[in-house]
Amino acid sequence: MFTAYNDAPTLDTMITDVKQIISSGDDIWVVNDGSTDNTADIITQESCVAVTLPNNQGVGAAYKAGFEAILAHGSYDYVIKIDADGQHRPEFIISLLHLLQATASIAVCSRFHPKSPQDGTMLDRVMLNNMFARELRSTTGMIITDARSGFFAVPMSLIEVITPQLITKGYGIPMEVVLRIWKNDAQALRLELPHPALYRGHGSDSRARQYDGEGLDKKLARFMEAFAALIAVYENIGISAQHLIQTMNRGVTL
Repeated sequence: MFTAYNDAPTLDTMITDVKQIISSGDDIWVVNDGSTDNTADIITQESCVAVTLPNNQGVGAAYKAGFEAILAHGSYDYVIKIDADGQHRPEFIISLLHLLQATASIAVCSRFHPKSPQDGTMLDRVMLNNMFARELRSTTGMIITDARSGFFAVPMSLIEVITPQLITKGYGIPMEVVLRIWKNDAQALRLELPHPALYRGHGSDSRARQYDGEGLDKKLARFMEAFAALIAVYENIGISAQHLIQTMNRGVTL
C-alpha cells in the first residue's frame, strides 16, 4: 500500500520496482491523498487498486482510508506499507516478509538503525527521530531506532484491530501504529531491518529541494505537529503525556 500526495515523479518508478518483487497474485494499492498532479493517471495505467480522497487530508488520514478499504476487500494475510516518494527500496519487501512470518508482530525498515547507511541525512531529522525513538522505546519496551518509518509490514489480524482506533490525521501516524499495536498486545514483537537513509540523491528531487529550502519555522512546525500527535495518542490510550507537554512547551519557548 502506497500513500501518495503529488508524488507522480517517483510513484510510477516505485510501482514498477514493486511489481518486480511481489507475486503475481498480490495487489498494489495506492491511496491518492487529493493529489493535483497526474497521480490518478499513473494508478490507472499501472492497474493498481485506487483509494481516492477528494482532497488532501494528511498522511494519517490516508493510512486509515487505505487500511479500511483493504479490510473491506477481506482476502489478504498482511499489508506492506511503503512511501511513494522514492525514499524506500522495494527489494527490502522480501526481507520484511521473512521477519513478519517468523516472529514479528510488525516488521519495519529502519533508516536510523546502527547498520543503516546514511546519505546526507539532515541533522534536524536525526535529532527529531532520536527523540521520538527514545520516547517510544521507554513507553513500549520495543526495539525502535526509527520512530517514523513509513515502510513496514503488519499482519491483517492487527490491521483489523488498530484501524478503527487510529486518530492521527497527519504527521506522526507511524508512531501511532506502533503504539496501537503495543497497547493491544503488550507482548507484541517489533523487529527492524536496516535500510539506507535515502534523503538525497535517490528519492524525489522535489522532496530534496523541500528539505533543503525549509526554514527554522517549518522545522519547528513539524516538531510541534509530531509532538501534538503523540500527545493526543497517549491521552487517547490512557498514558500520561505530561512530560511530553512540558517538552513541547519548552520547544515553543525556545
